[in-house]
Amino acid sequence: MESTSVVLDQPLEKTVQILGFSVSVINVELYKSARLGVHISCKSGSTYFNDYKEIILSGTDYENWSNDDSYITTFVASKLPELTGTTTN
Repeated sequence: MESTSVVLDQPLEKTVQILGFSVSVINVELYKSARLGVHISCKSGSTYFNDYKEIILSGTDYENWSNDDSYITTFVASKLPELTGTTTN
């Protein structure tokens, strides 16, 4: 079966609620960066679904991580709108 792509004249918008997330470290390049996997629990209307994104922690953000894992949750939470294309209220 073939698939067909359609481009809409006007993009449709949807409201997505982010219910929570979990983070795992995929890999670390010592003294440089870490690649994080972010599993995001979402709801749109009456439909619940999960999303997955990856994010790189580098530079000052990587240095600020140090040995404080709560820094990671704060960092990822601040990036959720960017990761999901949503806005905060």
